[in-house]
Amino acid sequence: MPTATKTTPTPPARKDPKKSAPKLAKSKDPDFRPSTVYLRRKTHAACDYELITRGDKRDLSELIEDLMQGWLHGVSPSKYPAP
Repeated sequence: MPTATKTTPTPPARKDPKKSAPKLAKSKDPDFRPSTVYLRRKTHAACDYELITRGDKRDLSELIEDLMQGWLHGVSPSKYPAP
C-alpha cells in the first residue's frame, strides 16, 4: 500500500524592500525643485537624440544636473566619459 508523503507549502519569496520600493518621482522629491530653462529647439532635440542613440539612460534633466555639477566642481565637459 503506497504511503502518502506530506508536503508543506512553500511560502512565497519575500521581496527585498530596497528593490521593491518605488523610486520617488522628482516632482515629489524634496531634494528637487522645478526650474525653467530656455534651450534652443535644435539643442534640445539634438541632446534628446544623442541620449537615445548612445543608449544613455539619463533624461534631459539628469544630463543638465550632471553638467552643472561638473561645472561647479571645475570639470570640463570634454572630460566626461562617453556612456
